[in-house]
Formats: sequence, structure tokens, C-alpha cells
Amino acid sequence: MCKVRGGYVLHIGVIEGTLKVGDTMRTAVDESRRCAVMKNHTGTHMLNFCPEGSTEGSGPEGLASRTRSLAI
Repeated sequence: MCKVRGGYVLHIGVIEGTLKVGDTMRTAVDESRRCAVMKNHTGTHMLNFCPEGSTEGSGPEGLASRTRSLAI
């Protein structure tokens, strides 16, 4: 999970043990979940970029028409 605070993106996770300045860390990424999140995130930006009124219909029907035309 991440949050934006003061213009910084903060990634929130679990740390085992304690940290001090100068420590090194290892991280792990769930690649299949990360890929799914990236596609959704990119699609959201594309939909937000569409000018209002440039899509057919509104609600779920309009959304379906917009997403079909955005084949990623």
C-alpha cells in the first residue's frame, strides 16, 4: 500500500526487527499482482484523460464502450 504525504509517495509494508541509519534492506515484489495493478493504474489514467462528453453514454454502458476502445 502507498500514500502521498507532502508530495512524497510513502510505501507502507512490514518490517521484521528494527532499523537504524546505514542498515541495508531487501524487498520482495509479488510480480503477478504488481503487473495487474500497473495495468489497472494505466487504464485509470487513460480514462481520466478522456475529455468529458467524448464518450458514448454514461454509467456502466459508457464505461464499457470506453474500455473496449482503449485496448491495451
